[in-house]
Amino acid sequence: MLLYRWRDGGRQPGALALHFRGPSKIGAIHVHRFAKGCLKPGATSLATAYGQGKRQVATVSAFRHALPIAVRKPLLALFDARRRVKWLERRAQRVVEKFESGGVPI
Repeated sequence: MLLYRWRDGGRQPGALALHFRGPSKIGAIHVHRFAKGCLKPGATSLATAYGQGKRQVATVSAFRHALPIAVRKPLLALFDARRRVKWLERRAQRVVEKFESGGVPI
């Protein structure tokens, strides 16, 4: 079993370490396109960015694991901020509607 893990891991000593992840099976060009697609307006998660893309070569989970952590963390923070903005907009809209109907004193 360890022999196969070592061979599949590129015959590197690190392949036998716990939590070793082999090389990505997705080409770098596809990962770059996916990362750029995450920056499009309206993408609030990796899944929505994946859905906006054209003919994907892998699953959203495969893209998530293929993204380097230095790229994935800022993208996830961006998605979190976009979802928070949407929540704040809905909250402000409810308050303004309540104000218009006379529910909030001046």
